[in-house]
Amino acid sequence: MLKQMQDYMFNFLSFLTEYHIYIIGFLALIILWLIFTLCKKILLIKKLRQANLQQGENLNNIYALYQQTKEALAEQTKEANKFYRLHQQMLKKESKREQNAKYFREQKQQEQELLEYQKSFEYKLYLTKNSKIDIKKGLMGTQEFMIYRELIFCKNITNNFIIFPQISLKSFVKNECQEDEVWKVYSNLVADFLFVIKDFKDKTTKPFAILEFNGSGHFGNSDEEKEKIKERDIIKKEVADKIGLQIYTIEGEAIYQKDKCYIDENLLKNEIEKLSNHLKEQLESKTC
Repeated sequence: MLKQMQDYMFNFLSFLTEYHIYIIGFLALIILWLIFTLCKKILLIKKLRQANLQQGENLNNIYALYQQTKEALAEQTKEANKFYRLHQQMLKKESKREQNAKYFREQKQQEQELLEYQKSFEYKLYLTKNSKIDIKKGLMGTQEFMIYRELIFCKNITNNFIIFPQISLKSFVKNECQEDEVWKVYSNLVADFLFVIKDFKDKTTKPFAILEFNGSGHFGNSDEEKEKIKERDIIKKEVADKIGLQIYTIEGEAIYQKDKCYIDENLLKNEIEKLSNHLKEQLESKTC
């Protein structure tokens, strides 16, 4: 049997030619290439699986990062909108502030122009033409006029003085420093009678003294008015002392009729006579 197999193999091998050996070798190479390719594909499939797994993890990480980025972006958008609203509010406030500033500048400019216009000759002339000014019917009250009459008929006074009734302090008070606040204090105050030294030789008109009359209506009707008039009289005396003028006062009670507010002419003459003597003495003492 063994011998038969050996014979069979020998016959088979003898049957094969050199050409057939090449074919078998080529087939063997193809089989080896197929095996190699299969192994390579198997390795590639494993790598692809690993890559897919890694890619899946990466995708999960990317998705998580995307969600975080989305949330952060939403928060930033919210903050940006909030900032934008605040910025718009600030712009509106700034715009309103600029409008107000522009309005106040225009108002100030208009006020300045109005003030300049009010100082102009045209405006003053316009006011004068369109005003309702009229002449006063009496510069002095009845009692002040009676005192003035006695003053101008008193020779001791008229020989030495010129008498100016109802004259404002600003007309004879000199303010060399141009102190506006001081000027405002006394500019509206009025002296009942101003005695000016009569000097026709040197042609001078120097104020010498002031006479005030405190009649029944001098202090007004209310406590508030009375207080204001007292303050005004104190300031008037302070101004007179400051410029070196003596203030004489005739009280209503000294010249009124008994239990009445009417002037007694005899009492008035006596008071004027006393005043004239005192003024003459003061003038002589200053000229000596």
